[in-house]
Amino acid sequence: MQVKSEFIAVACNKATRCAAWGLDGTIAYGAHSCVALYEPELGRVTRTLQGHEARVNCVEFIQRGSELQQESVAIVSGSADKTARIWKRNAQGEWINSALLEGHTAAIDALACMRARSITSDSDLIATGSGDGTVKIWRRTVQSDEKDQVELLQTIDTGSTYCTALAMSYLPGTQVPILATGNTDLKIRIYTFDVNSQQFHNALSLPGHEDWVRGLAFAEYTRQGGLAVNADPDNQHALREGDLLLASAGQDRYIRLWKVGQAKQPTNSSNLSNGASDSAKGDEEASLSKELLEALEDSIKTGESVQLSTKAHVIDVTVEQGRVQRYSIMFEALLLGHDDWVYSVDWQRPMLNDGAYHQPMALLSASADKSMMLWKPDPQSGVWSNEVRVGEMGGQALGFLGGLFSPDGSEIVAHGYHGAFHRWRKNASNEVGSSWEPQVSISGHFKEVQAISWDPKHRFLLSVSLDQTARLYAPWKHSDDQSTWHEIARPQIHGYDIQCLAFVHDWQYVSGSDEKVLRVFDAPKVFVESLSQISSLNDISTDVESRPLGANLPALGLSNKAVFDASEVNTETEQDLLGRPIMDSSAPTAATFGNTLRQPPFEEDLMTTTLWPEVEKLYGHGYELMCVGATHNGRYIASACRAHTPDQAVIRLFDTTTWRETPKPLHGHSLTITKTKFSHNDQYLLSISRDRLWSLYERQDQEEEPYKIIAQNKAHARILWDCAWSHDDGVFATASRDKTVKLWMPSADGWTCVATLKLPEAVTAIEFTPCKINDRHILACGLENGHIYLCQSEPNNITSWSLLASIPHELTHAGTVNGLSWRTTPSLQLATCGADHAIALKHAFHISLLSGLLWSLGVSTWPAMASSTRVDGKSCRSTSFVIVVAFTLLLITTLVYLQVQDFRLPTTPVDAARLEDEYQTWRTSFNAVASDSSVQPGDPSFMNQDEERYLAFFTHSGLHNQLFSVENALLLSWYLNRTLLLPRARLGKPFGWSPYEKMHIEHSIQDKTSRSAMCKKYSKRMTFYKMECPEPNDYTLISYEDLFDMTWAKKHVKVIERDDMSDEWLSKELGISTSGQKKPTEGIFVDGDVRYFLGVTIKEGKSKGKPYTWDYRIYDVPKISSSSNKFAVNIALDDLRRLDDKLLHFNSLFGTGRFPITKMEHLEFMRKLRLSLVYRHPMVSQSADMIIQKFGGAGKFMGLHIRATEEPFATQLSSNVQYAVDRASYWWNKQAQHSETTLSEEDLAASLEPLVDSPQKRLDQCIQLHATHSIPLVYMATDMLDTRHHSAFKLIYDTFPCTFTLDDFFALPDLDWTLLKTYGNPYDGTPMMRYLISIVDGFVASRGSIFLGTKISTFSGFMLRMHDVFWMKEKLAKMATEADVGLGQGFSLPSVTTSTDQGPEDNHEESPSVPRGTVEARFGKKRIGSVVLPQDLQQSVQTLINSEDKRLIRADALRLYESFRSTSRVQKPRQGSDVDKERKKDRREANAPHALMYGHREAVAYIAGVMPSTYGALYNVFMEVSKRVPTFQPKTVLDFGTGPGTALWALRDAFGGSVERFTGVDISDDVLRNAELLLTNTDSKMPQVVFRRHVQNDENAAKSDLVVIAFSLGDLPTESARKDTLDTLWRQTNDTMILIERGTPVGFRHIAKARQYLLDQAKERKEPIHIVAPMKTKHSKSNEEDSKYSYVVLRRGTPPQGQEARDAPAEEDELIRKAYHWPRIVAPPLKRSKHVIMDVCTPKGTFERTTAPKSQGKEIYRDARKAMWGDLFPHEPKSRVPIKAKD
Repeated sequence: MQVKSEFIAVACNKATRCAAWGLDGTIAYGAHSCVALYEPELGRVTRTLQGHEARVNCVEFIQRGSELQQESVAIVSGSADKTARIWKRNAQGEWINSALLEGHTAAIDALACMRARSITSDSDLIATGSGDGTVKIWRRTVQSDEKDQVELLQTIDTGSTYCTALAMSYLPGTQVPILATGNTDLKIRIYTFDVNSQQFHNALSLPGHEDWVRGLAFAEYTRQGGLAVNADPDNQHALREGDLLLASAGQDRYIRLWKVGQAKQPTNSSNLSNGASDSAKGDEEASLSKELLEALEDSIKTGESVQLSTKAHVIDVTVEQGRVQRYSIMFEALLLGHDDWVYSVDWQRPMLNDGAYHQPMALLSASADKSMMLWKPDPQSGVWSNEVRVGEMGGQALGFLGGLFSPDGSEIVAHGYHGAFHRWRKNASNEVGSSWEPQVSISGHFKEVQAISWDPKHRFLLSVSLDQTARLYAPWKHSDDQSTWHEIARPQIHGYDIQCLAFVHDWQYVSGSDEKVLRVFDAPKVFVESLSQISSLNDISTDVESRPLGANLPALGLSNKAVFDASEVNTETEQDLLGRPIMDSSAPTAATFGNTLRQPPFEEDLMTTTLWPEVEKLYGHGYELMCVGATHNGRYIASACRAHTPDQAVIRLFDTTTWRETPKPLHGHSLTITKTKFSHNDQYLLSISRDRLWSLYERQDQEEEPYKIIAQNKAHARILWDCAWSHDDGVFATASRDKTVKLWMPSADGWTCVATLKLPEAVTAIEFTPCKINDRHILACGLENGHIYLCQSEPNNITSWSLLASIPHELTHAGTVNGLSWRTTPSLQLATCGADHAIALKHAFHISLLSGLLWSLGVSTWPAMASSTRVDGKSCRSTSFVIVVAFTLLLITTLVYLQVQDFRLPTTPVDAARLEDEYQTWRTSFNAVASDSSVQPGDPSFMNQDEERYLAFFTHSGLHNQLFSVENALLLSWYLNRTLLLPRARLGKPFGWSPYEKMHIEHSIQDKTSRSAMCKKYSKRMTFYKMECPEPNDYTLISYEDLFDMTWAKKHVKVIERDDMSDEWLSKELGISTSGQKKPTEGIFVDGDVRYFLGVTIKEGKSKGKPYTWDYRIYDVPKISSSSNKFAVNIALDDLRRLDDKLLHFNSLFGTGRFPITKMEHLEFMRKLRLSLVYRHPMVSQSADMIIQKFGGAGKFMGLHIRATEEPFATQLSSNVQYAVDRASYWWNKQAQHSETTLSEEDLAASLEPLVDSPQKRLDQCIQLHATHSIPLVYMATDMLDTRHHSAFKLIYDTFPCTFTLDDFFALPDLDWTLLKTYGNPYDGTPMMRYLISIVDGFVASRGSIFLGTKISTFSGFMLRMHDVFWMKEKLAKMATEADVGLGQGFSLPSVTTSTDQGPEDNHEESPSVPRGTVEARFGKKRIGSVVLPQDLQQSVQTLINSEDKRLIRADALRLYESFRSTSRVQKPRQGSDVDKERKKDRREANAPHALMYGHREAVAYIAGVMPSTYGALYNVFMEVSKRVPTFQPKTVLDFGTGPGTALWALRDAFGGSVERFTGVDISDDVLRNAELLLTNTDSKMPQVVFRRHVQNDENAAKSDLVVIAFSLGDLPTESARKDTLDTLWRQTNDTMILIERGTPVGFRHIAKARQYLLDQAKERKEPIHIVAPMKTKHSKSNEEDSKYSYVVLRRGTPPQGQEARDAPAEEDELIRKAYHWPRIVAPPLKRSKHVIMDVCTPKGTFERTTAPKSQGKEIYRDARKAMWGDLFPHEPKSRVPIKAKD
């Protein structure tokens, strides 16, 4: 069998030193975790070198030889996996990994190998620089053809900085190495090698760069034309033969040249010898200050002369035994020309000149300004200048990260931000000057490739990736016998990660992305004609003339618009949102659209001129697309999205004749569908899912339901990743994470498994060959580790399989194989794609069709395949048997664990008095009554970080056992005044107590985002503990604060939620360090800043029938011994308080007796804590309230909780039911007041018997009987299903016929459970219904007039607490008069108030009849009440919503909210210099995709979910303006970012009918159309309304009285865009401008900067302007939501000085005038003892912190105490301090 690599396409990593050009012409570059070898002469990547486990950051060639006889002998690569690897060719010419360099503790970011005229040593020096702050020096020695020896010579500590660039050479005239390092301290450090110590020593530092040094390169100077430039022997600046030149590139945009030469005589005494210099003076003399650089730049513009003069740095170096040579290093030249960061410099390679060795003085630089420059000195003057500049001017590229010279200097290449290579070749025929012409190069995806597909006729290959592009590859035929594969089109450039694709027909494909919309693309005319020319195809369709010419992507758009005429190009993008022309020199033009390509396009053209027009959008999915398929006849498209509930796990079919979804989606799965595949004859549709099922649908002759499910099977034990049909549709295969592939055939019993292939790893992709080969089926299998296997069936026997071949790993992927696709040519080709960014024909395998070769290998190459292959269906049953056995063993283990806990239930006879006493005793440990005494613990929230101490612990078991641990942890944290590190709550399958190490692993592997990586990390220890990696569907993680009300707890204990349980997180986030040494298994252990309380459960007592002895018990008063045998160790609280360790880390804090509480203040804290920790999840309370209201409200029924399905509850079920009935009867008989007409038991049973199967009628009759005859209503919460037909529950239904369970209410048709069913965990999207439903069940029971639970059930105990908290007020009111009843604490009578509408927050004091405070203070108060949408707007919105799918509206609204949250925080600046931070931030803002693109669905969701709060904010601001400026009545209004026209409605209600013309501007056509729809749905009188997509950018355009910019500044991508927008809109403002943003840190910052910018601009123009309403952040309350916003109102002119002409009292007008000079409170006032502190915004636009003490006066102090956030404060403060605006 012949296998070879045809084509590999993979992008270069985004790193500055990630490519190197070897002397043999090979370019080696980092590609994901591999090193790719690119042969420019061959035009393709020949292979990849695999070995690294993370991204490759830097690559260098090792060179050896003398002068021009040097050759590249090996490759060195550095990676983010903290290692470097050496690669070389062995004796057979194959590349191998010959050595591994380990030792760094962070990613390796820089490499250096020797670069000199002659390198004749037998060993090689290698320098590696890392983020761990070290540079390591290694010596490589060749041991054999297969192995190298590497020795670590030295580790250089760079201190608080780290190395960003390295270069190494020999000192002039010697073989003594010199090393240069560029560092984050902006300096270049020079190290020289000491021949005596064999170590590098720091010789000096070269200052000068104003930002990080990113590139370094050495070159040896040689004479040009027999003379050296400036060869005057007395001139210390002269370049002499053999001098070294060091080029350095920096983020300051400059390139510096430094000369290293021999010093012939001593210099002045200011220079120190022996390798040192006066750094202070050196900095002063040698550095080019910022002022000098600015003067130099000015001189270039003005032509004036500026002299740059520096003195030499002198160092003494021992070059050999007994001889010291003095060298001088001095600044040589400054190269200016780049407009952005300079990332790399590279010298042209040496060459022959007149038969002699010559080093050309040619330097290549690459920059983020999208250009490379070639620098050369003038032959006469020696002045360096830019000779050639290549690259892109403007355009969409993001700059170059590196540039390289070819070995002969005839070519240059650059790699860009998106990983593509740009190549230029010097035109040899050009006699005058230098002409460099672009050449065809390589490209590829720079993120994970998700899917690939051949077009139906196998002419080209299409791929989609998480880099948000679709790329098309085809062969380029240079001649009849030569062709290479290249990217010839980029049909789709998206704003979302693209997940899947499928061809509809020859020239049309559909793709799905995280956008939730399917997009259909059609090939344009230019592409079809270009493909014909490039690939020499003659069978192109004749309909090419009817196709559009090309496609154009509008600014800020996602849809490729068809262009039918070249003159139409750019018509969509002539203006931006501000009406300005868009200047983009690389944008497609009429000329470029009209050209048919005859060679593959360059990267610049791929990004702009090769798009395919979008012909359709297909809506319907509510979540991100997962897979898409299309019938082979092009009639139907099948797609599926991520599913959070079973209702979403459907296949949606779209009919391509109408481009509409068929009425009925295909059901068949409960979890996300991972793949859909149509059979080749389109008769069947196969789907697979994460639920481990496959479903098969058959074609029907029905238009409404074209496919119908006919078969389904649970095929595998783990998730199914892929499926495939054989070419004849007689068999299909399924692949799974369980490392198997199963083949299925139709039989009399349906589709059955006929063979099982076992593979070494999880199988992620499979594909059958398009035809049989020698009567054999061939199946390609791609694995999770990147390997690819070819399996073959026996001739004409599908049930017997063997291994055909294992593709050599060097030709496969370094990551998961994501897709496989066969192509039929004269031979077979297999295209693959994977997670290593490799795509298309990265690995194309030719399998020769020679008789006998296909099976000649047999199975000997992989014996495991033969032994594990199954030939019949028995393997399916065998696998199932293993799973059943494993499950049974697990269940038995669980039972044993529960039994040893010594659970016992009472069996004594029923006695009323004993029942009451026993029940009181049982519930004591769960309940407490709140008292009025205050708890005053220490508040650690404001502790100094250096003094802060922490406490951590692990949770385990079920939710309520976890809650006990949390309560104990909060109590202990309060005891010790420590900050609590709180893990997340785990819902679902629990894990029990275990020793510390195992508990730590359990917590580490449960985070779903890192589960796989953590399971791999701890695999050995998990094997030791017999642990398995948890299934993500078995549990979910959620914050305790989302479930329970922790408001009171967090007021007294500082809590930090902890997601990451690693020691690295403690170090990174809290500065807690550990040595990482192995911990013992028990006891107390100290490691660094942490004291561990490991603890072990002692098991010796088990054999004696005693319970386990737990580890430790903590007393708040000293205690010598414990009276309980439950705990082994006593710890005194005072001893813990004396510990100074930064972190106390406990294993478990579970146990009701863990903390014996004695002190009264501790008891009070725990009581209030337990009363405050109640459920507050809105989905729980909302669902429970539906049931409670069906009973008539809380207190109308008795609540029971019966545990039944787990041990020991299942064994004791009958006795527990009997016990519950006895207690319920007892309490009901004591408190029920029967009516005079009571039904007999016989009459009651007869009246209810006919209604057993009708829950609604039964409930109605029972409520009637409860009202008329006091028949008890009972709600029973239980974990048992169908209790009415269970014998154990018969006693309850016989005693209390009106007993209802959750099952009964699920059956009621008028209860809508949609929200609960569709609700997903906001952290990981897990459907939450199965986790929350039991809580809803218990929640309802806790609202009964009495609540009775199951003994020893912690869930019952917590529900009892919920019951007591809810009825606390009524219970305390009744206790005095009903004490003789003998009811236990926590019980309530049926006559108590049952309203749930009143809470503590509703108990407000009545307002005094006489207003208090000064008149000015009352005038300045900002009191915002409820804001309700006007009735006509409500009707318009409702009409719009009724016409849409409400399910989709909800899903889209949640997506909007998530988008708002994601942009609500100010991003933390990254480490680095100030210039680096600012530039990186601007670049991220400028180039990041838009957070939100508004289509029709988003517009409707915005109207339904966001518009009400937006209206409330706008209305309140408008009312504030009308109050502050009563005479202001705007007639013309411009609303920038109008959205659905919200401001128009608020203006009408705030200013009445004064507005005559309203202009709304928004970039989205869909949003504007919906704004018009809202207006057409109302009959209300509106002003003249004009909606447009951009502002008229015309100086002579009519200005508007009022300009509104509401919630739009944050959507602009950059700060400069915001400033341009403000300038444009201020010019359009005739009177007043209002700016509003969300009340988030980002929104506050935007408003603050905008306000300051407008004030500064007005001051500069000497234009009067004043602030009407200083900036603030305020809540706008309504009965639905609490909306924050920040705003500022600015007005032209000066503040009013006298009364304005209006009909108002003079006193009020005077207050209005004075109010212009009052500051506004911008944060909640801090009310302290005898003084109030307020942060205010002054009318001058500054921020101050003011103080109003009590001594300033009674009225002022009263006004300050009553002041609130948002008020104007009219009094002069006692003191003021300027402050900066806070984010």
